[in-house]
Amino acid sequence: MCFGMHVIATAVIAAKATREQELRLLVPIAKGEHITTLALSESGSGVHFYLPRSELRQTSEGFEITGKKQFVTNAGYADSYVVSRIGGDDSEFSSVEFSCVAVERDEFGITVSGRWEGLGMRGNASRPITFNQVKVHQADLLGEVGDQIWYVFEVVAPYFLTAMAGTYLGIALAALDIAVEHVKSRNYESLRESLADVPVIQHQIAEMWAKVEQPRQLVYRAARLGDAGDPTALTAI
Repeated sequence: MCFGMHVIATAVIAAKATREQELRLLVPIAKGEHITTLALSESGSGVHFYLPRSELRQTSEGFEITGKKQFVTNAGYADSYVVSRIGGDDSEFSSVEFSCVAVERDEFGITVSGRWEGLGMRGNASRPITFNQVKVHQADLLGEVGDQIWYVFEVVAPYFLTAMAGTYLGIALAALDIAVEHVKSRNYESLRESLADVPVIQHQIAEMWAKVEQPRQLVYRAARLGDAGDPTALTAI
């Protein structure tokens, strides 16, 4: 999950980066010196991460951002955060002005809270982040104000959903491996045979395998479509 969010945030930066942003943000990432991540989700927005409530107020020097983001993977470890906010008429999707800024972690006003533990998940480091009147320079704006909404759906959403699906698919595969090893190692004493030789157990393991294998093929297909730049990648998940 950590690497997935790093890759997605890097793609967002790369899509709209100016030459100065490429040198300042992307070169350290390409060298393996910096980690980045997305700060999109907020309380109350649920899966609608494209409708954040964070305020991005324009100032004489650039912008000032205030708000709280939830489930920020790499929070506290990332060197920069790609932070989203909206403007315009959010009651009508076509009128939403969705913007992203790249905020470096050492900026004054950023607070990282307690860690969220995901069931069976490792390499997550997901935490809430509060931005309290954090100063954002004009040079930190990715693209133009309000021009990110379709990019979020065409690029960010397929990557994000594929990474999420892959993470939980991995947990399911690991659980299946543990179950198989368990029945192989245990003997059914009254019959003096392995649990793996009992027909009922074999049937249950086969059902588990089928339930994991089906989504695995869907996730792999979506990943291949995404890598190929196919616009149907999102609907394939």
